[in-house]
Amino acid sequence: MIIGVNAFTQNTYKINDRVEVLYQNKWYKATVLKTETNRYFVHWDGYSASYDSWAKPEEIRPLGSSSSSSSSSSSSSSNSSSTNANTQPANAKFKVGDKVVYWVQEFPEGTITGFKNGYCIVDIADPKYRDQGKQGIEEKWLLEPWGYKAFYDEFTSLFNRPNNKVHDLIATTCGSCDPNGWARNGAGTVNMGTFLQAKKDFNDFKTIVNKYPSLPDTKKNYFTLNPALAKTVASKVDSILAGWLNLALTERINSWKAFNGTFNDLTAESMGPEHTLANGRYAEDFVMCGTYAEVKTLLSENAKKVYTQNNVNADPNDLLKGFEEAYEARKKTLTEEANNNAWVKTDYPYAENSLNTLIQGQSSSNLKVMKVFYNATAFDVKKDDYGYITEQAKGGVVIYQKQGCDYWMWQYITAYKPYKGNGQYGATQIRFFDYGYIKPF
Repeated sequence: MIIGVNAFTQNTYKINDRVEVLYQNKWYKATVLKTETNRYFVHWDGYSASYDSWAKPEEIRPLGSSSSSSSSSSSSSSNSSSTNANTQPANAKFKVGDKVVYWVQEFPEGTITGFKNGYCIVDIADPKYRDQGKQGIEEKWLLEPWGYKAFYDEFTSLFNRPNNKVHDLIATTCGSCDPNGWARNGAGTVNMGTFLQAKKDFNDFKTIVNKYPSLPDTKKNYFTLNPALAKTVASKVDSILAGWLNLALTERINSWKAFNGTFNDLTAESMGPEHTLANGRYAEDFVMCGTYAEVKTLLSENAKKVYTQNNVNADPNDLLKGFEEAYEARKKTLTEEANNNAWVKTDYPYAENSLNTLIQGQSSSNLKVMKVFYNATAFDVKKDDYGYITEQAKGGVVIYQKQGCDYWMWQYITAYKPYKGNGQYGATQIRFFDYGYIKPF
């Protein structure tokens, strides 16, 4: 029977023992914090307490096992090592008496009091790390004193904001330097609300960085632990915001080019009708009753305004590239539709002016009712799905003369009388529907 080697060679460890722990085929230095039957709870050197975890006995070995097992030295060299074990290494960055900061989340400060087997013995006041300092800390996890704790806490507060966009900023600028390991590919789709949130978060990011006159380079990858890297990220904020603003405007610019509905104000977070330009004048009005120069001036000024408000240095006319072609294409389509006016008398053969005053009273002041055509001479009784009478109605189309426009306009309507019961109907009312332009006739 073959018995596994570990069955005879596993060591037992006690609290505060310095060890090496196997993780993904690599050995990492750690400190034992708790012990239980067949497992040990360890703190990994250089990582915050949130990474503390349990390890199996076969995953742990005494600190330095690799070097001791791989070398065979004479008793004289062993005695020499023992003699020099507690002396300062020749290439040590720190010396006895130096103030240092331990690179873990709490950034505890301490003083170098000596050396042991290549490790720095550090007197740390924080009780959580005091014993670890006495056991020895590898020099690469020690930093020269600086305001790391305050720096880290300010960024943590920023990260904890609901819906903050800082992770997107980091993914866009330095990828894997996000301390929380978020994997994002930049902004993606950006609307104006997203941009305004990012603008606040990014500028607050810059404010934190600018509070510190000097930003040391710790050579660490995570920017919250490397102030110099955070400064690099902050230096790219303005260019990133400019790009995000253009992404946020793309949707609205495309709707402008479609000439569908009204032109929305680019500076507004909402795209509702209360945020339209030219008092809500419809986009197609500019095509049939205006000029390209007129609409270009309006939209260019609005684009300039949104750039100015957001401190973006860009040419607003860049947003309007391709706009003239879209304008001409839309004008061609609308003109072809307007010149085909025969459908009015074909589909609505009955001209009548008895309701013209009622229709005019409910129409825009810049529209003058010229003619009204109906699809029937009399009102038809309408019933719902259950057979109950709802109204009397007939369909029609109104022809308007539009102020300042060479083309007339048409609009579908329904003239109806609501049913009041007992064979009685109310006064005639008008429903208005789709509209378009038409060649005068």
